[in-house]
Amino acid sequence: MIKQLVKRLLNISPPREDKVFNFTISEMVNMYHNNIKSVNSWHGKVIQDDILNHKKSDTIFLLGSGPSINQISDEMWKEIGECDSIGFNYWFINDFIPTYYMFQFPEGDEILDMTLDILADRHESLKHVPFILRGSAIANNKVDLNDKRVELLKQNEVYFLNEYPLHMMVETDIDLVLEYLDLLDLMPFGKLTKFIPKLRSSMALLIVLAYQLGYKKIVLCGMDMKGGFDHFWDAPQYKEVYEKYRLEVKQANEPIGFELFTEERFSKNTVPEYVYHLSDWMRKKSGVEISVINDGTILYPRLPLFKM
Repeated sequence: MIKQLVKRLLNISPPREDKVFNFTISEMVNMYHNNIKSVNSWHGKVIQDDILNHKKSDTIFLLGSGPSINQISDEMWKEIGECDSIGFNYWFINDFIPTYYMFQFPEGDEILDMTLDILADRHESLKHVPFILRGSAIANNKVDLNDKRVELLKQNEVYFLNEYPLHMMVETDIDLVLEYLDLLDLMPFGKLTKFIPKLRSSMALLIVLAYQLGYKKIVLCGMDMKGGFDHFWDAPQYKEVYEKYRLEVKQANEPIGFELFTEERFSKNTVPEYVYHLSDWMRKKSGVEISVINDGTILYPRLPLFKM
């Protein structure tokens, strides 16, 4: 069966995907060795089942940074607080404390310094939250481990994530990609694998991680992708926070807009298409429901609204 699938993949894959496949293998191998090095030289462990000690619900909210976050009602925030959640990247600008936190040290001295300032300022409220670290910044000596702001993370449970990354230029049929990943046993429900598939975006990575952690309902929040790179902290009520944390530095380091991820002129397999296919596949395989918190996202109405 595996030979037949590989033959089908080769028959439909354009020649340029040789380089794309090399990207996947090199990134995966480097990440694996980098994470081992980070664990041995610093703190933490590669992600494993004991992270499930924090699980208290079958519903998880994935907390992005889009402006639709500001549309969430107090009643809904109460619901989110009673379930599980993952904040990622710059979620710590928000006052809501998630169950888990996924984080990647950014590249570039100025934005890294800004990010560590925010982390240090917010850490007291986050010190009991397990951190899931992505990337290879620590192992590649791009982060000063003696920096007191970085050392704060030694107070947290830290888990390193091994990714199985797909390049943005992969144009293989998405259902076939999911079939391939399933045959490699990288898409089980309720079971963590050594490598977590990242289908082009952090959002898809979070969805697959939530699936492997055994959540039956996955709710996407602030995953807007409606053009530009607006965030919840760009709203007037965050003016003081914006100025305090020098968030214009982050703005200056953003790509031009979400069109890179949502328009087929860049890649046939857009980020929304990966999410739609994951939703269909997970529902058919395991009865998992993926929904959105409100209509402020490009994913609506293809994905339904979450029902309390």
